[in-house]
Amino acid sequence: SSRARIDSSGNTGIGESNPTNTLHIKTSQEMSTAQGSSSGILLQQTGGTQGSGNYGPGICFSKINSGRPGGAISSIQTSTDNDRLGLSFFTHSSNASTNAVTEQFRIRHDGVLFGTDTSIESLSDQRIKENISAFTYSLDAFKLLQPKVFDWKNPELHGDRQQQRGFVAQDIEPVDSYWLNETP
Repeated sequence: SSRARIDSSGNTGIGESNPTNTLHIKTSQEMSTAQGSSSGILLQQTGGTQGSGNYGPGICFSKINSGRPGGAISSIQTSTDNDRLGLSFFTHSSNASTNAVTEQFRIRHDGVLFGTDTSIESLSDQRIKENISAFTYSLDAFKLLQPKVFDWKNPELHGDRQQQRGFVAQDIEPVDSYWLNETP
């Protein structure tokens, strides 16, 4: 029996005999989650090098009307334990005709988020929070935080933005290391 089909309009079905999109995948492959199992698509890499910081299989998205990469999502080994994988998100921020994409954001295996600049924003509305209480911070410690204005050494990797406002990790560490984390 057939496992894949390309119909007369060019739609490709994998596990689907009547594809309704350019690529229509129907799978019973299951992935285990904390809430139980659910079906998913498995990308498996054969070969490559194991080790913390090494990228695994991913999905690449091309630029509009171009065969060049515009972005990608890839797995990344985020620990010396080979089973601990995170996700890395890449964009192509340069106008140059290069195929290189740059990692901009990472979700480590334990859920910790990392970004290549300090402009990560999150939903902060009180309607999505509970158990809210005041956090007391000594005024002396607060005064030690030193906001900066800076330019990136490689602005093309940070959206070509200049005169950014933010903090420098080395300045925050002696004040309150709670806000810092390291990534390989």
